Amino acid sequence: MISTISRRYSLDEYRAIEEKAEGRSEYRDGEIVPMPGGTLKHSRISSKINSQKQDN
Repeated sequence: MISTISRRYSLDEYRAIEEKAEGRSEYRDGEIVPMPGGTLKHSRISSKINSQKQDN
């Protein structure tokens, strides 16, 4: 069985970490949660949807 140890961060700690981080994350109830970047496929789908919305 695998157990994880979660650590709570203060808002000031999060801001300091986020300032130096390469990737994006969000702060949720003391936890730092990574936010995945969008994929090329996702960008293409979004672009097609947006262009169809503008045509209507």
